[in-house]
Parts: sequence; C-alpha cells; structure tokens
Amino acid sequence: FFFNDTATTEIYTLSLHDALPIYKVLLFGPRGEQLLSYRKSNLSPGEPSIPGEKRFQFVDTSYGKLGTAICADFNFSRFMAAAGQNRVDIVFDPAAEWREIAKIQTSAVIFRAVENGFNLVKSTSNGHSLIADSMGRILAKSNAESDETLMGFVPMRGSTTGYALGGWLFPWIDLVVFGLVLAVRARRRWERRA
Repeated sequence: FFFNDTATTEIYTLSLHDALPIYKVLLFGPRGEQLLSYRKSNLSPGEPSIPGEKRFQFVDTSYGKLGTAICADFNFSRFMAAAGQNRVDIVFDPAAEWREIAKIQTSAVIFRAVENGFNLVKSTSNGHSLIADSMGRILAKSNAESDETLMGFVPMRGSTTGYALGGWLFPWIDLVVFGLVLAVRARRRWERRA
C-alpha cells in the first residue's frame, strides 16, 4: 500500500504484477507508424518479468519479412522455428548478457539463424553485438567492453533450410538411418561369428 500526503487519505495498491519489468520491442516503419509490438515470451529461469504470448511475431515490409525475439527466446527451438517456417528474412535480437555466457549465447543465436535461414541483428548489453547472415557468417561485431558503434550491412533476404521446411522430420530421419546402420553392422558381425 502507498499513501499520499493529502488531507484526505487515499490508498493506492500496487500489485507485484505491476512492479515486474516488461521486456518489449517496438518496430516502426519509415513514416513513423508502429509495425510490430512484441513482448519477450520465454524467460530465463528465475527471471522476474511478465512473459508475452508464446508466438513469434514478424511483419512483411519492403525490406523483407522482419521479426524479433528477445534474449532467451532464442533458447527455445520450437519458438524460433516459426521464423524459418514463415521465411522471415531478418530477426532483431535485443539482449542483456553477462561476461560468462556471452560467447555461448552468441554461438546459440547464430546457430538459430543458420537453422532457420534468417539474417540476424543482435544488439547486446554486456556481451557481443553482431550482424550475421543466414549462413552464420559474422558481417560486423562489437563487444560491450568497447565504446564502438556497430555498423554493417544486413542482407535483405534469408535462405530456405531443410529444418525450416521439414521441422523435426530431418532429425528423425537421421535417427532412423543411424539405427539402420547400427542394425546392419550388428547383423554382419553376428553372421561372421556364426
């Protein structure tokens, strides 16, 4: 409860829900119109925030399909698969990291870009900001310990990947083929012993 200092006592309530941070991205068009409003959907364990709806958001523009995910959203493969399935060209990733996870988190977001065929623009506090293409090539990079401004060109078109087209079908096919190879090898060994 919060009380004000007026002659008449008023009581204001503030719920814990109101006190939690909300991580949000707004994307604006060239005329200043809001094209997209996205709230972080997937939180890190113990992260005090209010999650958004669990749906990857993107918008079709003259620059291609643009989407966004925030920080830990990239750790959820099924969530990020929507970018590949919808053939999103560029994904923006505002993130906050700490030194100990910066390298692994940077590798993970580049992996998601390659996996789903999108170009990546990652703006990070306390980590590595970068621009990477859909093949995983880093086109520009800076780190939080420097005062440099990240500048670079972002390809306007992503690429189509087998994972984006087939989803989990490709790993299942790999698993079946691996199982068949093991079965054939085991049978040949058994026949040689007999």
